[in-house]
Amino acid sequence: MQHDGKDRWYLEALGIGAIGNEDLYFLAWKKKVGNNWNTAGGHDIVWRSRSKYAMPLLAELIKTADAEGMLWCFRAFDFHKDPSKQAVLSKLVTETQGEKVLYALKHMDGANVTLTPAVRIALNKALDQYKGRLEFVELVSRFKLENKAPDLLALSLQVPDSVQGKEAMKALLEWGKIDLIESVLVQKKKEDVQALLKTMRSNMYRETTRTLMERVFMDTTQALDNRKAAIRSFGGPWDSENKLLELAKENKIPADLQVAAAGVFQSAWRSNIREDGAKYLKVPGSKEGTALPSVTMLMDKTGTIENGKAVFTNTCSSCHQIAGEGVAFGPDLSEIGGKLSKQAIYTSILFPDQGISFGYEGYTFNMKDGSQAFGMITSETEDKVDIRYMSTQQTLDPAAIQSRTKQETSLMSANLQTLMTEQELVDLVEYLQSLKKPAL
Repeated sequence: MQHDGKDRWYLEALGIGAIGNEDLYFLAWKKKVGNNWNTAGGHDIVWRSRSKYAMPLLAELIKTADAEGMLWCFRAFDFHKDPSKQAVLSKLVTETQGEKVLYALKHMDGANVTLTPAVRIALNKALDQYKGRLEFVELVSRFKLENKAPDLLALSLQVPDSVQGKEAMKALLEWGKIDLIESVLVQKKKEDVQALLKTMRSNMYRETTRTLMERVFMDTTQALDNRKAAIRSFGGPWDSENKLLELAKENKIPADLQVAAAGVFQSAWRSNIREDGAKYLKVPGSKEGTALPSVTMLMDKTGTIENGKAVFTNTCSSCHQIAGEGVAFGPDLSEIGGKLSKQAIYTSILFPDQGISFGYEGYTFNMKDGSQAFGMITSETEDKVDIRYMSTQQTLDPAAIQSRTKQETSLMSANLQTLMTEQELVDLVEYLQSLKKPAL
């Protein structure tokens, strides 16, 4: 009765003190306060109480709350476990409108609630309203609407880089809809398979996902870019890195993917993965025709900065600039030594697909006249799309573009090291590592 709604610590003390006696204490307070509960202090107590008897009053607050107050009240529902919560939320679904309906549905236990006809109508209306958005995926997942699986697959292919695309794929994998996913792989449409791989990457902790990825990179009838993307997906989660190492030990990684797989091992956080991977997959060869040592071994070597500067001028300046010298196609490397470690620089040169810089992605454009264009987008407006590849520039009419596909491989040559001897590579990295922002 003394809480006035101004002291958050006082409110938390009341909540802690009620643990184990939530219903008893709440009813005692409610009997004492009567109909005068609808005050700032009363709102706080209703919100903080974990009594099942507080939930109907929370629902009353939601009905008249603004957007901020609505979210505040719904947050309290997350802490309520009594089964009566489902009935309270069902009533809210039918007695409110807009986002309040959506949040009431999102707080229901979709797997253990019996939907009344009125709630089912509201759910279907919300699904139609939010189709293609994250809210649609959340509702489909919460209520386990497996009949919507084709919609989830379509969404994951349409927006594979989005949260809703990834969550849609997560739901499909949780439901075991492998046959539906495999149908995309069987059709072998490059763009669809590429989108599928993107949405599946965040689920590499699942054995089924790793099996599907292995199937893609083993299938020589799939596009090479997609097979490389499937290999790179094994980087990160320990289970997937372990699986890729197991395949390398058994000599099961195809020859045309061994460079990509070696890049996964060299980028691994665990030193044993980097070292063991180097035993089974050789780092790309040098100009001398011999396999280079592992990145770990290369890092122990010392180069000459002046010689490295000459290597850059002869080999790299056709795409990169340093202090204004060179071609501004790839990222400016003037301060690269302050941004990347020596290991990261080696990895970027030997395995460029492992880390494509934002804004330097390559795109393939399929034009309506049947032709194709390829390059990095340098500018885009409603009237034109400017693209560039090396020193070649091209302007496309947006109305003439049929489709565009972002490439999973780097625009930088994957065989750049073959233009250098091992020592020249070491010198180049020594030079790049020295390029740092001047001290103030």
